[in-house]
Amino acid sequence: MSKKLIQIEEIQSIVSRCSEINKLDLSEIIWTENGNELHIDSKIIEAFEYTGLSNMDFITSGYYKK
Repeated sequence: MSKKLIQIEEIQSIVSRCSEINKLDLSEIIWTENGNELHIDSKIIEAFEYTGLSNMDFITSGYYKK
């Protein structure tokens, strides 16, 4: 297996962006996928806000698809 080059600045940038996303009010985010706006029912967003998970988790867990 060959070694892979990873720049520390890249990691710092990714973490910074994730932090920015997680600080936003979930109900005020306009989510898009492949350039198309996703219309997520407000009841799904409201229910998720009580999970204690982050905005990133909202997407990565697939919760937004409910």
